[in-house]
Amino acid sequence: MSTPLCPSYAAVPGALLLGRLADDGTVALLKSPLPVTREFLDTLHGQHTDPDATYRFAGPCSKGCSRWSHGKCQVAQQAARLPVPEMKPHELPDCGIRDACRWHAQEGPAACTACIFIV
Repeated sequence: MSTPLCPSYAAVPGALLLGRLADDGTVALLKSPLPVTREFLDTLHGQHTDPDATYRFAGPCSKGCSRWSHGKCQVAQQAARLPVPEMKPHELPDCGIRDACRWHAQEGPAACTACIFIV
């Protein structure tokens, strides 16, 4: 099995671009994530844009992460508890990493429902 992906990863070369912050404050997810390059990040910095505040990234989940505790991702747990509108599985936002996502594997559709509200 490959390493699960964290949908709350840093803006670093080699990460995957998941989406962009929309005008309504939610994250507009890409149907297919794009690889993040140094050139892309340099362009954003040249425009005085903070990539982590404007975009969402994914990358390999690390159980050594500061958000990992008691055998679980604490961000995924908190996301699944957010008071957001409940969605049925067929209503979930399109997501290019769902099959490999740590949050989805751990918390199921509740994490997916909340994902677009987490910046």
